[in-house]
Amino acid sequence: MYTVAECRSCGVWHMDPVPSAEELSALYQGEYFETRTDRGYNDYTSEAVKQSVLSTLHKNMRDLGLLQMESDLFPEDRTVLEIGSAAGYFLEWMEERGWTAEGIEISRPMAAAAQQKGLSVRHGDFLQESFPEEHYFLAAMWATLEHLPNPRDFVEKIYRILKPGGYFVFTTAHTGLFARLYGKQWRYLNVPEHIYYWNRKSLDTLLEPHFQRINSFTYGSGFTSRQGGGPFYSFLKRFADSLAREGHRGDMIAALYRKR
Repeated sequence: MYTVAECRSCGVWHMDPVPSAEELSALYQGEYFETRTDRGYNDYTSEAVKQSVLSTLHKNMRDLGLLQMESDLFPEDRTVLEIGSAAGYFLEWMEERGWTAEGIEISRPMAAAAQQKGLSVRHGDFLQESFPEEHYFLAAMWATLEHLPNPRDFVEKIYRILKPGGYFVFTTAHTGLFARLYGKQWRYLNVPEHIYYWNRKSLDTLLEPHFQRINSFTYGSGFTSRQGGGPFYSFLKRFADSLAREGHRGDMIAALYRKR
């Protein structure tokens, strides 16, 4: 039996009790990336999923300002580590943009899929693996932070492996307006694998004093694209998605922080 509690100070939601590391690791093997459920993906290695993932990644990188900053901030030293790299779609995209890209993934099938494409992806736990300190200029974590039972340990290690002035970019589930409206039916209230649920204040609390927030925005209202939804559904989706971007109300947050 799991419950979700809210911190009165910073507003982070957290699951109680937290599953063991072994239980969490077991969740992401096999069916999680192969069979569509409330919590898993429908064949993550399919071309349709790949294009959907890349489209979202491109929008997030663009809207956070990273694409515009790329040529000025990273003219030569383009080193990136993705934590939770799955099948490596982000790494492929970054390599095409001239980056030296590495990843680490806890799911053995996903790590193997990335390795088969020639990508530099390790299978393992980020906290248990060794990485050179002050080596990477960018660390990325897409829809992974909510899965971590010990997020502060991850933040501290990311700080150590980033070069001075390096950047940390990520997305995670956000406890905005729609999370509260949907309540127990919220699409990201996935138990037991989603452990922490963040807002901008709680993220600042987590990342200080190691990082300074450069930019953030929220998106997502729960109105997914639907074939044959009709004009009224399309209107509702446009209105809700616009509302999600205003005032940090959406149920996902994209954020860019810089190492202090």
